[in-house]
Amino acid sequence: MQSRGDDGQVKEDCRADQPVRAQRSRRAPEPPPEPAARFVADVLFQGGVQALVAGGDSAALPQGSAQLSLGARFRSGVGVVGLVNVNLGFIPGFTSVIATFAPGIRFGDRSHFTLAAGPGLFSYASRAGSGAGAVGSVVAQGVFAIAGPFALALSSSVHFDVSGVMFNLGAGFGFGAL
Repeated sequence: MQSRGDDGQVKEDCRADQPVRAQRSRRAPEPPPEPAARFVADVLFQGGVQALVAGGDSAALPQGSAQLSLGARFRSGVGVVGLVNVNLGFIPGFTSVIATFAPGIRFGDRSHFTLAAGPGLFSYASRAGSGAGAVGSVVAQGVFAIAGPFALALSSSVHFDVSGVMFNLGAGFGFGAL
């Protein structure tokens, strides 16, 4: 736009045809925040060896086990679980069963490490007789996600009572729900 000033000179003034609109930022939408806690579950089947040491005697037995753990994982990657683990050891003429019911701590997400301790029940049957009793149990386990819900597991456990100690080492596979 041109105009003439009081002194007679031409002045030019520029004005925008339209008001300037505020630029909107085009950021990608943020993902929703992770919940404070998430349900976790594992179902695992393992095979391995069980070593029994009691009253000066020792034996090694092939063993199979099944484990269920349910709980919650928090945002920090640490969680709490309840673990039920049943080990079956067997050789001709002798069978043992150890059932552990233990609270535990879980570190990690899909691949994780669990440490649990709690009471258990031990029973055995042999040609010489049978028996049962309470044991204390400590379970340490690593679970490694391989594809989708499938996982490999490595585990060790120690079970003890007044008569002796039992060690279990196992490896296996299973499913992790979350």
